[in-house]
Amino acid sequence: MSLQTIPVNSAPGQVFGVSVTINGLVQSFNCTVTFNEVAQYWVLNIYQTNNVPIILGLPMVTGLNLLRQYQYLGIGSIYVLNVTGVPIDSPNASDLGVDFQLLWGDNTQVPVAA
Repeated sequence: MSLQTIPVNSAPGQVFGVSVTINGLVQSFNCTVTFNEVAQYWVLNIYQTNNVPIILGLPMVTGLNLLRQYQYLGIGSIYVLNVTGVPIDSPNASDLGVDFQLLWGDNTQVPVAA
């Protein structure tokens, strides 16, 4: 199974629901994405569909599985992929969803750069 692209953009304070296939099972979550102006990075929060927090405050940086330390939860792997080829570690306030994509997949998947 391939990684699933989660549609995000640079709008401040995004709130959205997402259903993803993880390890062969469809799971649904509510998410928020906000930009931390002081630290200059995006933050992802993941909630159950009843808005009970699962993981809060994930910095959206490239080059690693954002959920690596949470594999025991069985909610997959999340990557921020830089699709520009320019070596930048994290999206800025205006290029999330354009130059950087959010990918969600199984617990064992590793993204391959395009």
